[in-house]
Amino acid sequence: MNAMIEGNMTGAEDLCQKIRGTPRLHKEGRCTWLLPTILRCDIDHTLANKEFLFPYATVIECPQEQIAGKIGPTLVGSVISSDRAFQQTMMNCPDIDRLNLGAIPTWKLSWDQPHEGNLFQHLYRQRAFQLEPVA
Repeated sequence: MNAMIEGNMTGAEDLCQKIRGTPRLHKEGRCTWLLPTILRCDIDHTLANKEFLFPYATVIECPQEQIAGKIGPTLVGSVISSDRAFQQTMMNCPDIDRLNLGAIPTWKLSWDQPHEGNLFQHLYRQRAFQLEPVA
């Protein structure tokens, strides 16, 4: 993941690395991990709508009326706006798997929502049954 990000950094700025002063890739002993990353880039940049399995996000400038058409597939999208028309537009956007309306942390799960509950509920068929008491 780090090599893919580093290979596409032209035209993007790693804001966390700039503040942190250390590289994203961290190694300690036999362990290696990626530190949180926030990139700033243009809307058409290769990394603008990528998602990775570590704390990563991109910040772009985009006219509000173009966001739904430019966002691309995303697991979680957050709309922090009181503009009801914009909220409705984003609710109608088929590319967002989970939409947060307001400043809701993306890691906060709602177990009764599709694809967020207990993994076993999705892997195994749930079945109810009743047993007549034996006399």
